[in-house]
Amino acid sequence: MVQKVINIQSSLGAIVLFGVSGILCGCSNPSQEIIGHWAVDTSQPKMAQIKKAGVFGAMALNNVNVDFRKDKTFTLTIFLPITGTYTVNGHEVTLHPTRLLGIVPTSTDQNQKPHDIVGTLSSDGKRLVLDPNGKSPGYFVKQNS
Repeated sequence: MVQKVINIQSSLGAIVLFGVSGILCGCSNPSQEIIGHWAVDTSQPKMAQIKKAGVFGAMALNNVNVDFRKDKTFTLTIFLPITGTYTVNGHEVTLHPTRLLGIVPTSTDQNQKPHDIVGTLSSDGKRLVLDPNGKSPGYFVKQNS
């Protein structure tokens, strides 16, 4: 009987220790954190300037967002919808566009085919940076579901 109590206490201690260490290390699951609706982060200086441009600036920012679904598909809207699949490797997110306006590009010209868009998810899972051309990153924040 005493042996069973000691084993139960040891098991509980290990479970508590494991749980606390998971909380303290900030362990997260980027594959789950990415799922949801993301909007442009207007707190970024470049985005704030666009927003200050009046009605048209605000309309432009409201028409840029990205939705990630559990089935590993996404819709990136920059006025027009771009859809495809995505992969998550650590905190790196790669979008693989397959359709623009619901149409599959058929051009054999490599310059006309959609290119992957690589992004980085913050360690807290609340911010995402997507940089489609390596020159002009887009900053997104996750919206509450």
